[in-house]
Amino acid sequence: MSLPPTQWSAEEYHRNLLAPVGIVTNAMERTGVPVDPDKLRAIEADMAAKAVGLRAELKQWCGRDINWNSWQQLAKWMHDDKEDGGLGMAPSPYCKKGEVPDDKISTDDRALEWLAGHNPEHRAGIQTLRSLRTHERMGRYARSWLAVAIPHPDGTWRLHPSFGLASDRDNRPGAKTGRFGVKNPALNQVPTRTDAAGELGVPKDPAYIRRAFVAPAGKKLVVVDYSQLEIVLLAHDVAYLFGPDDPMVERVRAGRDIHGPLAQMAFGVLAGDQEVIAANEAAGDFKKIPKFKLLRELGKAGIYGKNYGKGRRGFANSVFLPSGEPLGERRADLLVDGLDKMYPGTNKFQQFIREFIEREGLIVSPFGRWYPLPNARAKQTGLRNRAWRQALNYPMQAGGQEVMALALIAIYNDPRLRELGYEILMVVHDEIMGMAPEENAAEALAIVEYHMTHVVDLLCPLRAEGAIGHNWKDTKK
Repeated sequence: MSLPPTQWSAEEYHRNLLAPVGIVTNAMERTGVPVDPDKLRAIEADMAAKAVGLRAELKQWCGRDINWNSWQQLAKWMHDDKEDGGLGMAPSPYCKKGEVPDDKISTDDRALEWLAGHNPEHRAGIQTLRSLRTHERMGRYARSWLAVAIPHPDGTWRLHPSFGLASDRDNRPGAKTGRFGVKNPALNQVPTRTDAAGELGVPKDPAYIRRAFVAPAGKKLVVVDYSQLEIVLLAHDVAYLFGPDDPMVERVRAGRDIHGPLAQMAFGVLAGDQEVIAANEAAGDFKKIPKFKLLRELGKAGIYGKNYGKGRRGFANSVFLPSGEPLGERRADLLVDGLDKMYPGTNKFQQFIREFIEREGLIVSPFGRWYPLPNARAKQTGLRNRAWRQALNYPMQAGGQEVMALALIAIYNDPRLRELGYEILMVVHDEIMGMAPEENAAEALAIVEYHMTHVVDLLCPLRAEGAIGHNWKDTKK
């Protein structure tokens, strides 16, 4: 048994995908992404003013001036013994990248979230610090975009970022999948959500910064986003390799939720929690009721984490509850056992990937993009396992890039979209932003959605949802 058959040779891959998508990205770079400089200035000023207030609150908490962006000063304040003027808190064992080495201290946002969860007496101060960092980051975004925005003859100001794949010198597995980057300025990091998740959450975007991306007068932004593209590609591979009967395949094909039912299996059925067992998926309990929403987020973390090779220990130590507490061994066991019981095709797929890379020494995307993995045949178990983890998500990540590239090509070459005055502006992650005259926006949206969902014939259907708005924020729910 092999991976789904690749359709193109190296020459065909270049001719059918790389070369034409290069024309599209070149056109996007020339067109630019319109922004409102007045909104950016207002956001910069507002974030700076609020940061002043937050620093004043932090000074009351600390009693002295600290460079809150210096991890050395911050670590000294938080972790030194009280006799030495510190708070005496034990350092966080976790950071954004996972576990902190024993001889290191992290003060990144993941570490601060953990500290807030375990030190309720200092929670308010830690949350204020996290909020300060968020406000300063939004202010930097606005300031940096203003510095590189270019005025156009039509009266608009536009950013002209570079779009493209990772450089040949970038050896990270994620980069090797070929996912699009948006650089100079980098727009991949623009937050998508403004709400706080959980009691320890802080708003990811207090500036609502996406409202600064605006359509010119008489036009509307048309933004379409793939729904769970990686999951659809995983389900496609499972269906191809093992047949269509896996519950994940059935749910993806039907457009049903996959995260809530996993949570119900793991934290209801296996845990013996009758309240979770009784939750009504059809009524939307897992997207409406706070307790079930949290469990659904854990189910989502389980599916995506497993897709990157995370095991029981990884889930126990690097998935966190809103309190800042790690998931722990018992709940990690429930999550992993729930995954195995609910979606057995994922285990079969992971075992298949291990056997494939040990046999071939590489991993390959749906359309033939290769990533060599010489360590898949190494004598050391650790090296082989690392190669396996690198390979697990490659078909989905690289496949997502290929699907997106083919969609961009189809949209760019559609004659009706050209007649309607539609232009592609930007691609970020699984989302395509374009604009069209206001009177043509609805028709353009329908055509873009059609191309995105029909550009590749998969065993599980692609799904995409779009919206029309004056600014980027208006197009996001």
